[in-house]
Amino acid sequence: MSEESRRLTRELDTILADRSSYQLRATTASPAPSNAAAMEVVLDTAAGVTAEPRPKVRTVRVRAEPPDAEANVVKDGYQWRKYGQKVTRDNPYPRAYFRCAYAPSCPVKKKVQRCAEDSSVLVAQYEGEHNHAQSEFVSDASTSQAGTSHSLPCSISIDSLGRTITLGLTNQGSGSNETAVVGVAEMVATPEFRKVLVEEMVNFLRNDSQFMESLTTAVTARMMEKNSDRIF
Repeated sequence: MSEESRRLTRELDTILADRSSYQLRATTASPAPSNAAAMEVVLDTAAGVTAEPRPKVRTVRVRAEPPDAEANVVKDGYQWRKYGQKVTRDNPYPRAYFRCAYAPSCPVKKKVQRCAEDSSVLVAQYEGEHNHAQSEFVSDASTSQAGTSHSLPCSISIDSLGRTITLGLTNQGSGSNETAVVGVAEMVATPEFRKVLVEEMVNFLRNDSQFMESLTTAVTARMMEKNSDRIF
């Protein structure tokens, strides 16, 4: 009886050892389905949190009017503020960059450039969607004077000396002045508005030759003063 018990015990140990070895090989070969499913859920959740929708981009080709290579004006019913221009490698005509005049509340941007093959055609690329109706008075920022931005519900103007900044309500129709004042007050309090204001000041001063000359003279004098202090 004892011999039979020992034999059964050895057989049971062998079976258990083989089963453990099989489970180990199965685990290392492929992850458990439940773990794989859990990993997919985690990845999907992470992707849903971090993914951001790309702004809608559309391209429009219009006949230029007038046929002036320096004028990148596309009348589309909205007001724009020009904030930059550069020459690209594949086109001899400069590309102009515009923001919607409602910025920063409206994120739409526009690029305008003459067609390289046909200079009488303007190619405008819009990025984003307007969150407001078309402007009552259509004007393009490229035709405005330096230092002036047409922004609704207010306009920003800088005097010739660059010392005074004026915020003026634009024409919003009768009975809407109180609402416009509240809108301007809320907009001025935002950091985005201050950023736009700084950009307007920089653009104004950059186009002021007298200021740039005075700045260059002051910097040169300061550098010469420092150099003379080092010599003596």
